[in-house]
Amino acid sequence: MDLNIEPENVVIPQETRDKWQNIVNILVKVMNIPSALIMKVDFPSFVVFQSADSPENPFKAGQVFELPAGIYCEKTMATKDKLLIPNALKDPEWDKNPSIPAGLISYLGFPIMYPNNKVFGTLCVLDKKENAYSADLEDVMRQFKELIESHLELLWERAFLLNFVKQQQANEKQLKEKISSLGELKKDC
Repeated sequence: MDLNIEPENVVIPQETRDKWQNIVNILVKVMNIPSALIMKVDFPSFVVFQSADSPENPFKAGQVFELPAGIYCEKTMATKDKLLIPNALKDPEWDKNPSIPAGLISYLGFPIMYPNNKVFGTLCVLDKKENAYSADLEDVMRQFKELIESHLELLWERAFLLNFVKQQQANEKQLKEKISSLGELKKDC
């Protein structure tokens, strides 16, 4: 009986997406920045899964970036670690980033992981001015990252249990069919 769950089988219901939308909206307000996103990797692309409702935010939910896109989140995803870029214009690794034409020069991002340690995507914020983000703001981001991961863990467990029940029902049906066949064989003997 195979009860392994693959990330693509984890359904994220609208209720959870609404909570995640609240997270990115709160980050924009608390951090006084134009953009907060939850990005989801969907090879070979990266999708804006949730995007803050800010008039200055150039990103919209559903927007797709083909990998490799050279975006900050790619490195966050690849390293599975926090990435802080206070000012991309002063950093030769990032001074040609695709977010710069939109004026977004600073970035803070955290990877979001599934329970099996595969990358779901990132939680990130971007600013139009140089921003090193305080330790307190990093802590807020980390807490939201962990909250999102706890939602993913619950959804993962739900998918596992639904799969388990489905397989148990299939086993029960097979068992009933075998018992019925044995009953027919007994009558014939």
